Amino acid sequence: MFNFYYLIHDRFIIVYLISILLFLVQPSYPLNTLNHPALKKALMSEIVSRFVDRPQQVLAWRVLWRLPQDQIDDAWLGIAEYRKACDRTVTDGKSTLFFFSSISGVYTKTVKKQNRVVHPAISYWLLLDDTNTNCQLQLPHLIQQYHDQFPVAEVKEIVSRRGSKTFEPVTNAVDSSCQDSQSAPSSHCDTGPDDPSTSYNTGANPIQWENDAARRLFIVLKDLQSSFVRDKVECSAKAMGLTLDSSPVTRVVVSRPDLYSPLSQALANIRAQTGTRFSVFMNK
Repeated sequence: MFNFYYLIHDRFIIVYLISILLFLVQPSYPLNTLNHPALKKALMSEIVSRFVDRPQQVLAWRVLWRLPQDQIDDAWLGIAEYRKACDRTVTDGKSTLFFFSSISGVYTKTVKKQNRVVHPAISYWLLLDDTNTNCQLQLPHLIQQYHDQFPVAEVKEIVSRRGSKTFEPVTNAVDSSCQDSQSAPSSHCDTGPDDPSTSYNTGANPIQWENDAARRLFIVLKDLQSSFVRDKVECSAKAMGLTLDSSPVTRVVVSRPDLYSPLSQALANIRAQTGTRFSVFMNK
């Protein structure tokens, strides 16, 4: 006699296995922050603790193309070229020591999760030489240049509380805007889920501000292992005649020659500990 129980049971198992397989082959979509405990620990010890002396040295921000849905594909296709222009703006800074430049994705907030659009963005974590410079007043310079190059892009500082600041173009001359903090660009806080951050206090003890600098780095590198972002970057690089090696998801760019060797060694240590490889480029 035919047993319907086993038939239903077997079909259930097949459907279950197919659902697992479909889940595994789905592209890894953008995250809120880096989800790799070993890598986070390595970045903290090899980068933040080793190279950051003062909280004022670190800046983190994101350049975001939040565009209509029919323009998203073209924006992703041009993201490698956009990153090249944005990196050039950062390397022009005289006080830049090195920076992480990472392409990432940001979801829309107004639609249901299954229909979300992933907007292209470029996130930065920058270490500055603040010996003779008030580093906290450097961001308005960069923001103004970004708005000049990409009028439709949003520039958001990755701050240390939940949310991020969206800056408008500077109305004053660039030089005068850095002399007084009151002349910084107007801003408003965007507390959406795509811009998480943590508490930051320049008067806090070293452990607190080191943790803050590390957390902002984790947000910048959030899509380092996203297959969705990697595929988008690879298509964009091919459109420019580049390879993924020359235009990876994340670039580490060194501006001061004496830091190239120790930073390369630190990144090699991270690779030995976690298997994660970072591409290092010397600013020419």
